[in-house]
Amino acid sequence: MSLITVEYITDNFEQWEAFCTVEGSDFSAEEILDMKLDLAEKELLEYVEVTEATITEPLTRHLLNIVKKNCFDIQHGDTEFDSKPQILRDYEATIKALEKYRSGELPMSPEPGENTPTVSITAKERYFDDWFWQGY
Repeated sequence: MSLITVEYITDNFEQWEAFCTVEGSDFSAEEILDMKLDLAEKELLEYVEVTEATITEPLTRHLLNIVKKNCFDIQHGDTEFDSKPQILRDYEATIKALEKYRSGELPMSPEPGENTPTVSITAKERYFDDWFWQGY
């Protein structure tokens, strides 16, 4: 079962080959990417129940973020950063969203307008009377 295609990952994750290339490994970058994809799918399924037929675009992007993080960890898993890289920030946001899906706080397929607050603008009435009149 594959929830996301390798082509989708390679099209949307330009650095995949650099992160999945391990010097001295018996595995090619493509094989390592496949292994990391399998691992990412298992992680996603810990949070939500989804199949190839029921996966949504937001879940596909969340799965991509998990794959990116798994590939990133090959080269930088034990690196300490002064500021957190974007891949790690995206992964943390993905995990928070998946936890909200699991708890039911976020709907799996929201309806348009759902969870969208209405905007209201209020202002005090202003009177200018002869404010623009200089008396010439």
